[in-house]
Amino acid sequence: MSAPPGGGWRYPDAGSAWSATRPRNYEMPAHVPMKPQGDVPVIAHVVWDDREELLPGRAVRWTDSHVMVSLVDPDGPRGGRENYVWLRAADVFRTLPRRPRPVRLPAPNTSEARNGAGGERSGRRRA
Repeated sequence: MSAPPGGGWRYPDAGSAWSATRPRNYEMPAHVPMKPQGDVPVIAHVVWDDREELLPGRAVRWTDSHVMVSLVDPDGPRGGRENYVWLRAADVFRTLPRRPRPVRLPAPNTSEARNGAGGERSGRRRA
């Protein structure tokens, strides 16, 4: 986007489509609160066409099932426009979401490990 006709001020991210892009997990609730309800710092799980991200944001409206989050492009210029998106409440967190615990593999059988390392004799006796 170029400067407005006759010059003048423009948004720092005027050439970016980020603020006009809607994530794939955008979902509008059946009933939308009309007034802002707060300004709560949150972490939003956002799904784009090519990737998933956890982004810092501000919850400004919410219902029992959805949250309106204000997001600012973390890679964009300072003072860039906010992207307001409705997400399911399950995609919005107050703290970092827990990752699944790593799967622990069973410990190797100690007798097999010793046989391979020469620590124990195999079943055959030497003469």
